[in-house]
Amino acid sequence: MEFTKIYLEEHAPALSNLGSFPIWVSTPKKFHYASPSFCLPTADAVIILHEAVDKFSDEFEYAAPARGFRSRAQLDYLEERLLHKKFGRNKYQNIIKSAEEMIFQIACRHPFTDGNKRTSLLCAGLFCSLNDVFYLGRDHRYSSYQFIAGPKNALERAKKLELIADWNEDMPSTKLKNFLISQGIPIRKDVCEQHIRQYIDKFLQETFIHKV
Repeated sequence: MEFTKIYLEEHAPALSNLGSFPIWVSTPKKFHYASPSFCLPTADAVIILHEAVDKFSDEFEYAAPARGFRSRAQLDYLEERLLHKKFGRNKYQNIIKSAEEMIFQIACRHPFTDGNKRTSLLCAGLFCSLNDVFYLGRDHRYSSYQFIAGPKNALERAKKLELIADWNEDMPSTKLKNFLISQGIPIRKDVCEQHIRQYIDKFLQETFIHKV
């Protein structure tokens, strides 16, 4: 699959309130919001979405500020991983796998000093939306942040990522292992990356994504 870099407002003007940033869109070069093209984030897109999370967190008393990042290299790595993934013919599965990658690399690898889980949700949500996957309760009357991460649901969803976000492959966690097993993920020994990704996939399909 070949990609062309364009700006969000060129592809989806209705979402321009999130900011102006480059995204990758599969060729051909003529697009509209409901086109069958496939969209992926750039590292710069993730940084600006993190700034959007910071902006919206100021509006909600219960949301801590999300400021600064630890590793630009981690975001560049995410961009490269997505661009070089082997995509199949099933667009829905391609969308799930790319969203899974976004959540894993942002929520679990912590490129930012704070707000990683919320940023991962906004990023995965936005690009699922651009790729024509719809959400439970999606409503364009609200702001982009609200229909993707929803002020009432954002922290509840982020809490479901709390344990996996703290995962460290060098420090086994019985609590995390028991949690994943309770979610139907079989684990024989210690929790590994594959188990974390299986949970993210389950999380996306059960609580985030409604239909194509």
